[in-house]
Amino acid sequence: MEPSLNHPFRVRSFYSDRIKAPLASTGLEAWQGYFQSVRPALHRILVNIDISTGVFFKPGSLLELCLEFFTGNRRENPDRILRVSGPQAIPPVQRHRLQNFLFGVKVESESAASGKKLLTIHKLTDRDAATTMFTPSGGRQTSVAQYYAQANQRLRYPNIICMQTAKGAVIPLERCYVVPGQLSRSELNPDATRAMVEFATKKPDQRLSAIQIGIQVLAYGQSRYVRDFGLDIKTSSLPMEISARVLKALELKCGPGSKQATFQPKESDGSWNMVDKKFFRPMPFGTWIVVLFVPQNRFSPDDAKKTITDLGQNCEAVGMPVSEKQPLFVYKNPQSNIDQSISDAVMQNRSERKTTPTLIVCIIPDGSATDLYTAIKHCGDIRRGVATQCLRVGKCRNARQQYWFNVALKINAKLGGVNVIPNPKSASIISDPMQPTIVMGADVMHPAPGSQSPSYAAVVASIDSYGARYIAKTTLQLGRQEMIGDLRSMAKDLLLSYMSYRSSMEKVSTLPKRLIFFRDGVSEGEFKRVLDLELPLLHDACIDAKLNPPPKITFIIVGKRHHMRFFPKNDKDKDAKSGNLLPGTVIDQGITNPVEFDFYLQSHGGLLGTSKSSHYNVVYDVSRAHSAFSLLMLTIVRVLQEFGFSADAIQLLAHTLCFTYARSTRSVSIPTPVYYAHIVCSRAKTHYDPQGAPSSVVSGGTQTREETLNTHRGQYHPVHDAQSKRMYFM
Repeated sequence: MEPSLNHPFRVRSFYSDRIKAPLASTGLEAWQGYFQSVRPALHRILVNIDISTGVFFKPGSLLELCLEFFTGNRRENPDRILRVSGPQAIPPVQRHRLQNFLFGVKVESESAASGKKLLTIHKLTDRDAATTMFTPSGGRQTSVAQYYAQANQRLRYPNIICMQTAKGAVIPLERCYVVPGQLSRSELNPDATRAMVEFATKKPDQRLSAIQIGIQVLAYGQSRYVRDFGLDIKTSSLPMEISARVLKALELKCGPGSKQATFQPKESDGSWNMVDKKFFRPMPFGTWIVVLFVPQNRFSPDDAKKTITDLGQNCEAVGMPVSEKQPLFVYKNPQSNIDQSISDAVMQNRSERKTTPTLIVCIIPDGSATDLYTAIKHCGDIRRGVATQCLRVGKCRNARQQYWFNVALKINAKLGGVNVIPNPKSASIISDPMQPTIVMGADVMHPAPGSQSPSYAAVVASIDSYGARYIAKTTLQLGRQEMIGDLRSMAKDLLLSYMSYRSSMEKVSTLPKRLIFFRDGVSEGEFKRVLDLELPLLHDACIDAKLNPPPKITFIIVGKRHHMRFFPKNDKDKDAKSGNLLPGTVIDQGITNPVEFDFYLQSHGGLLGTSKSSHYNVVYDVSRAHSAFSLLMLTIVRVLQEFGFSADAIQLLAHTLCFTYARSTRSVSIPTPVYYAHIVCSRAKTHYDPQGAPSSVVSGGTQTREETLNTHRGQYHPVHDAQSKRMYFM
């Protein structure tokens, strides 16, 4: 079988419509497919097979697809949704949204003169078929609607927008039919994302069964391409067996007043709870206010008072002093200027209580409130320099204790506190006073395909001796550029902040002797470029920060965009609830690279579906000169080990850092600094004024990437100084 010839495909995955599901009335549907790749291993080559999920345009009427995109109803009246003129005319911004969604889609159209043709959508017209004029070959000027009428194909909807090809041909939507099997690159809305996740989620036994079926579908033994190259692929209905080991759950330390000073998370899923525990370093609430962006008939003053009481009591239960039991609460219109609404509430508190709040709690509606949330964060983190915490109506009303403990985790971290730390006795790799260590995490977030918008890079770093408190630096760079161009200045600032915090807060004047750098978002093909460019920038940052001697650097690339799936063979090796591997499972042989230092670590307990381990590639270079680095790295040996980290030590380090994620009471799937860097990147839009959002650049725009970057830089606002040394991104 030749899958890529017989089925729609993307890179190393191909898809079939035998198993599919609609995606929440978006005009899209999810198809199940199969992923395949060839991986090197010791003494052999392996074929890696997994199931994958693709998003496709629904085939059929283009007109109905457009209606579903806007309303979720393919039977809606087109004159009410897509009309060009009149009181119900489609707004230009909505037309551009639809245009971006449909750009590049192939449709089949039956021409009034030349029969069926395969066409590609380039844009949508701002005029309808009744008023769009053209001159057909050998004829007189006529409108598109008249042209079809003269061919006895009168249009039902001559007053709605049309599609246009790159050559300028204008075709009515009702005469176009979407060709089956077209992958979509459109960003999914929250409802569609949930539907996609639900479709793709499979328990371990279900996923393994689907993969085994895939082996039969792929039928390598019947492929003439495999035979022509003289290859023999040995397939089996059973997966390959490999050895693994399980690291113990990290021992954690909480604060004074706790029932136990230290505790160990559950070995089955890496979780714990905060009952009878106090934060390691709890921060007082100080002055706080509550702003309700919901109407009183949906969340009454009594609801507000109970919410305030529950929040305060549960924060006190984990050690946070709450001196103001009944803070000011005010109702505001969510459609108003959010910055002004919050500022008015702050001024009211100053007038009535003579204090300025250090925390603003905002009650927001359920459902999609992305714009409101973004505006609140822009006001607090960027404009005002005050911590904000959003609570959804449906979750905070009559919430249970665990919900409030989770909220307290976020608030304490935002105010400068520390929730729990790794017990120094079991995590000396980070807290060893003889080897002061700074841990950094970096990520880059790219714009959607076809967009000219810039990419956002974030670097976070620990500033305390426990690897528990972090600060972040962000930057804009050219769209789709993977290398972090400003890494030198960002890392320098983080190094100086680390030394300043250790000196002022921990009363220890010391230089970091070790710098552990976790890098996310790098494909295997980019490893060498990242090393060639970013490693020297880290060395230069150490020189700029006047670190003498400079710290020893370990550079680790972390990835989850792989399709290596692991299934426990025996019941004793799996979580009884989810069927997944136990947290702490390490695989470093059998399927790892034969000449490079890499390993897989599953540090978290699976909640839904089949857990995916993180893949760690550690880069190696023994203190080589920067100028010779590129020549010496031609084979891309991936271990940078300047001070003798053993494989076991690095694996323990990665596992340890998966237990310090501040807003969770369970271990996470990637090291905390990597997780934080990803969160900081995802909050990039909060840096723009919601009242003057960055100029949108649609497909086919006139600005170059450089011009777009400059436009965005002019509208991008940094984090407020008062928040820049705190974990505002919690």
